[in-house]
This record gives sequence, structure tokens and C-alpha cells, in this order.
Amino acid sequence: MRPSLLALMIFVPLAAACSVPPPPAEVVKVREEAPITAEACAKLGGALERAGMLGREMCIRPYADAGRTCRDDADCEGACWGEPGSFPNEAVTGRCQPTNSPFGCHAVITGGRAGPRICVD
Repeated sequence: MRPSLLALMIFVPLAAACSVPPPPAEVVKVREEAPITAEACAKLGGALERAGMLGREMCIRPYADAGRTCRDDADCEGACWGEPGSFPNEAVTGRCQPTNSPFGCHAVITGGRAGPRICVD
């Protein structure tokens, strides 16, 4: 083996190993909500309930327009959810989300059209 080829095989990996690593990616912290007391939740018109698969305690508040007919989220205090059996992109009307709980199966209605059905738990 030629000496220059041997040097290349030794020094190139060494040089790569000595290179400066890129700075770590910025860590984005998810906003954590402060725990709420039952009294504070009641003042907001809600009740503390365990919700979702993890059973996280949440202040579940009803929306004033719960169940009203809608065609878009803009028509509701919460989201506009499709009726069971609606198909994606089908022209439909929905009902305003009953509470601030995101859990359950529903299709979000946007511009009078059903989105894909999702289940959140």
C-alpha cells in the first residue's frame, strides 16, 4: 500500500472525528397549565373531571352554544363537530361542541364540509 493512501485512510477519519458537532437544536417547551382548584373551576362554570386515557384532571366547562347547528368552527364557541356517519368532504351541517373536552370521536366541520373522523383519548 502506498504511504499517501495509508495516511489518507488514517487521517481523514481522525479529522472527521475531531470536527465540531453542530449546536443542539433549540428545545421548545410545551406550555404547562397551572393546576386548577375545584373552586376556581366552578367559578368558570365547570367541574373538575378525570378525562382521557391518562385520566388527567381537567376543568370541563360547557359551551353556551352546545348542540347548536353549525357549518364551521367560526359558528361555535368551541368546534363544529359532524354527526355520526358523515364522510370526509361531504357537505354537512354539524353541532357545536358541548364542552371544552377534546375527547371522543368526531369529524370537524369546516366551511360546511366534513373533515376526516378522528378519535381523541
